[in-house]
Amino acid sequence: MLGVSDTSPLNYLVLIKTEEVLPALYTAVLIPSQVLEELQRPKTPDHVRLWASQLPSWVHVQEGDVSRFPTLNYGEAAGLALAIDTHAEAMLVDDGEARFMPRAVGVVPIGTVAILGEAHRATLLDFDTTIFFCRMA
Repeated sequence: MLGVSDTSPLNYLVLIKTEEVLPALYTAVLIPSQVLEELQRPKTPDHVRLWASQLPSWVHVQEGDVSRFPTLNYGEAAGLALAIDTHAEAMLVDDGEARFMPRAVGVVPIGTVAILGEAHRATLLDFDTTIFFCRMA
């Protein structure tokens, strides 16, 4: 399954050191260049900025047309456009309105918690332990 990711799921998965579940769950993970820019902003946690500066081979960066979805933020708009253009089955996204728009165009929105749930079902991690350690951090 091809997945296109917005900023927040990658940010959170990297922060809790579970991003490696993504290549096991998805045949490819695409991010728009706008999301890469957001992951490298100065206010982004150091660990995430470092990860974004040395992307793993399973992350592919492509351009996304933000003008197609003017009501969404920069990364979400680019991600949704990229998901449509590449015929992705899933869009990894957490934020409000951006979770509703993919369904309207045939793309399944999947949030960070759902990704962790999928990883748990695939025995890639233990959901309860992961959530427990997230709360402790």
